[in-house]
Amino acid sequence: MLVNSRNTDPEDYKDKLKKEPYNDMMDAIGSIPLVEHFINPKRKKARELPRDEKGRIIPELPNIHILEDMDFFRQRAIFHEKNDKYTKLFPNSNKNSQYYKFWEEERRRCIEGYIRESDGEWITGYYYYYLNYCPIMKTVVTGKDTGEAVQADRVPGFPDVWDGDYMYFHYIERGASVGKYGSVLKTRGRGFSYKAGGMLDRNMTFFPMSVSYALASDTEYLETDGVLNKAWDSLDWINSQTAWVKILGKDTMMHKKFSYKDLDTGAELGYKSQIIGVTLKNNPNKARGKRGMLMLWEEAGSFPNLLKSWKIAQKSLEDGNRVFGYMLAFGTGGDNESNFMSLEELFYKPDGYRIFSMVNMFDKNAMNSRCGFFAPDYLNRADCYDDNGNSDVVKAIREVAERRFVIKYNTSDPNAVTIAKAEEPWTPQEATARVTHSLFPIGELKDTLSDIKPNEETFLSTHYVGELVYIDVENVTWHLDDGLHALRDYPIKDTNIRGALEIFELPKKGDADRPARGRYIIGVDPVDADTGTSMFSFFVFDLFTDNVVAEFTGRRPTANQNFELLIKAAIFYNAKINYENNLKGLFSYFDHKNLLYLLMDTPQILRDQELIKQIGYGNKAKGTPANKGVNLWARKLFADWLLTPYTVNAETGEQKLNIKRLRSIGLLKEALYWNIDGNFDRISSIGMVMIAREQLYKQTTVQREGGPQYDVDDFLERNYSGQYDNIINFD
Repeated sequence: MLVNSRNTDPEDYKDKLKKEPYNDMMDAIGSIPLVEHFINPKRKKARELPRDEKGRIIPELPNIHILEDMDFFRQRAIFHEKNDKYTKLFPNSNKNSQYYKFWEEERRRCIEGYIRESDGEWITGYYYYYLNYCPIMKTVVTGKDTGEAVQADRVPGFPDVWDGDYMYFHYIERGASVGKYGSVLKTRGRGFSYKAGGMLDRNMTFFPMSVSYALASDTEYLETDGVLNKAWDSLDWINSQTAWVKILGKDTMMHKKFSYKDLDTGAELGYKSQIIGVTLKNNPNKARGKRGMLMLWEEAGSFPNLLKSWKIAQKSLEDGNRVFGYMLAFGTGGDNESNFMSLEELFYKPDGYRIFSMVNMFDKNAMNSRCGFFAPDYLNRADCYDDNGNSDVVKAIREVAERRFVIKYNTSDPNAVTIAKAEEPWTPQEATARVTHSLFPIGELKDTLSDIKPNEETFLSTHYVGELVYIDVENVTWHLDDGLHALRDYPIKDTNIRGALEIFELPKKGDADRPARGRYIIGVDPVDADTGTSMFSFFVFDLFTDNVVAEFTGRRPTANQNFELLIKAAIFYNAKINYENNLKGLFSYFDHKNLLYLLMDTPQILRDQELIKQIGYGNKAKGTPANKGVNLWARKLFADWLLTPYTVNAETGEQKLNIKRLRSIGLLKEALYWNIDGNFDRISSIGMVMIAREQLYKQTTVQREGGPQYDVDDFLERNYSGQYDNIINFD
């Protein structure tokens, strides 16, 4: 494989790695577009790029060029490392002095950025300030490389140049220049809190009257080794090592302000710039009225009500289409809370939140989509980049692949590999993996959705979306209805939640031009009220092919309209219905219509499994009581079904997993995002399918093994037991 000089040739590892990590490495190299760009032998350098009116190159984001001679941009840091000071010039407040002009030029660079005229290479003001005026704790090697680990220590020092940081700060600059914000998914250990602290300090140091905010869901994310700690350390450095010294009139852990009081009048004077920390906890309204130059959302993956808070904060930074502040949300994968979904929304759907977006070169099979900024683990991994910050992505991916292999086969925690991938991700898909005790196969779900996304229009082209209508009281047909659209997202944000029946396979008809009795079943998560946020959801399942063939998720204006659609689907597929019977409305409606025969009896298997104590009467004799144990078992059945193989080609014996033929995008997303605290209507309805499927398969097995089995009407069994022994079927 041809690679550029900044990367190790993957062939060098072929005989050094076990087969599985080597294959994982090669898959990442060959399927992640950004990795392919970084190893490309024809990757450009700064002098080959076009320039703007200021003579600066225009970096391609995220496909940045190879960096060269980057110490040019950190001369002050290098000078300080050697001399323990930024300049040997004698202090002089005269504006014509070399000392004054030196610091004025440094101030200009921290605001405007710094250009190298020879090739047009440049870095932004935020980045110049960070590289030269924000000492951080960095790791240095103190021992030998054992092959598995390198002994190191953390010591103070100036940041190295990293291509990932170069890309990051240009992403911020590019977005802010067009009135847009930023969202960041990131790996761990790349110093984003230091970078955020530097951004806060740069604004406070150079922009009078400015206000910069650091927002978090809890104080610990700001104070305990968080962004404010980093900002205050950097601010102390500025006041002790530079000529930009100012008096702090406000000096608390959550609020600092450059100002002083006039001794005679008591008036507040001075620069009046400030940094304020704000903890929102569960109150989005605390983001209201925060009019500032910069607003950073720390640990955004742990933010309850992040999207609502973000929308509220937007109003404080905008006047119509005029944007006078910049917001940036960043967070790391591996969060086991449902809150991470909000940061994922900001990342994958940036345009809806005025976030600057780029072509998604970070994920597999996603180049038709756009996203925010992603900091993968293969950029700037320790000992995997050169003196100019160019990442050896091949070496980094190899190290991570080996580590994942070790974790996979040397831990008993089923979530261990998922956690490792989320915290040291190659792709945003890995970073957003749910690290929960979910039974669902997170990796396979993400892979399946990523396979569908680039060809979604083709994938959906075979589906029938419309409405069922009566021919007469016993017959139903399907009609196309262009006014309806299926709800396929999670969470559902569409204001029109009416929904539509989405048919993946039309019913297969047998004798009498009707589907065979016993072939189709329906699982339902009902709603009783005419208003509410829960969706009415049902799935139609083909027991002959063991596959989902239709779905409805939505909410009609009245509960009865939902019930009526369910009746038509049951007639259309000649199907029996299993439903959550905790609510009474569905049973009452079917009883009123004399259609109780469409409802399945409460599955005996629930009692056999000791998930319910006994089968009741009336409403409780039909459907499934959805208690905690029943729901858990239903989810397990669905998870098992997803990973059950089916035969694709009988002649060759080729098999695939059921998850690969599931046509419901919404159900795939709900399984991916499932957590114990959320509302997942599709998961509930498919659970009813799985319980009915298990009951009917068991019943069939018993009949085959023990001879004919006959259902006896429950009423007759209770009241006339022994009197009608010759009755064999009352169905």
